[in-house]
Amino acid sequence: MAIDLHFECASMSIEGHFYRIALDSAEVRCDCGGYSLRWCSHIEATLVYGERGMVRPEHRERADAVMAAAAKFSFAAPPEWKAAWRKLLRWRGLTPSRVFHPSTVGESGRPVVCFTGAMPRPRKELAAEAENAGWEVIDGPHRLTAVLVAMDPNGKSGKLQFARRHGIPIVPLDLWQAVMSDGEIQAS
Repeated sequence: MAIDLHFECASMSIEGHFYRIALDSAEVRCDCGGYSLRWCSHIEATLVYGERGMVRPEHRERADAVMAAAAKFSFAAPPEWKAAWRKLLRWRGLTPSRVFHPSTVGESGRPVVCFTGAMPRPRKELAAEAENAGWEVIDGPHRLTAVLVAMDPNGKSGKLQFARRHGIPIVPLDLWQAVMSDGEIQAS
């Protein structure tokens, strides 16, 4: 039985234009005419990395279904592939308040969080939750830290002063749960 799943993904260069990404019985295709019908930034962003900011809102469930179905097939970027789509924040549906700086600590490539202040729960518990949610936890902030979680965001600790000097978002502990799960930072 043939599978015919598809969704529409926004063009990176033509405002309001969408391309069709489809999975037929054995392969994924995009009609953008980019690098190839079988591999392009639209396919990589939506099906490999699971991004949804560029997918029509009414097609996001379809994109999830295509991604799940495509997992059964093996497809990968050609060896000479160089993706530039990660820099296109607006196309990805990101605003500066939702963009994490890359981590230079370790090799995880995950957003970095640091905690400061006397917490009502053991810091090890908070760190374990953050790591399970895909964050890298460090003891002291550096200039590429994604967020500093503080018991008292208005405090004067060295970590808080460093964060303010380097423009690192400072989030109160009571808002950390939301930031940890959806990545949206509402800094104080």
